[in-house]
Amino acid sequence: LAILILRARGWKLADFGLRVSMPLTIFGMLLFIGANITIAFFYEGFRAVSGTDPAAATEPVIRVSWLAVILLLAIDPLYEETFEVAYNIRATESQGAAFAVTLSAFIRLACHLYQGPIAPLTILPLGLIFAAVYWKWRRVWPLAVAHGAGSFFAFAPS
Repeated sequence: LAILILRARGWKLADFGLRVSMPLTIFGMLLFIGANITIAFFYEGFRAVSGTDPAAATEPVIRVSWLAVILLLAIDPLYEETFEVAYNIRATESQGAAFAVTLSAFIRLACHLYQGPIAPLTILPLGLIFAAVYWKWRRVWPLAVAHGAGSFFAFAPS
């Protein structure tokens, strides 16, 4: 449905830089590692300053089938990175990098507020990193790889 809406508005998937290659896949894995190190820094800094653990306030209940996990890992990263990052940045790039990157990050945050108090400490920095990377290289694939790796490790324990 989203692709049909984009087509009706004159967009093509090629407009978003969705090219798959081994170098971009490797970059996506490095992006996953770097983003998680950065997010951990913010998260631990908040814990040290506030003396509270936001993750303790949320207790995820994850019971899903393997089919659901596979579909989630295959579809969700491409969908989110195409629409939360690439589309929003491309649609607002005339407003400048700061506006486009910030808008993309806040839209990602709004879509993940269901995660509770941990979302601003994890999703917002991730959104800023991913949007900045997209702004610089205009490629969705590394973002989708990093997102997919994060989802995989989130669901692996369950």
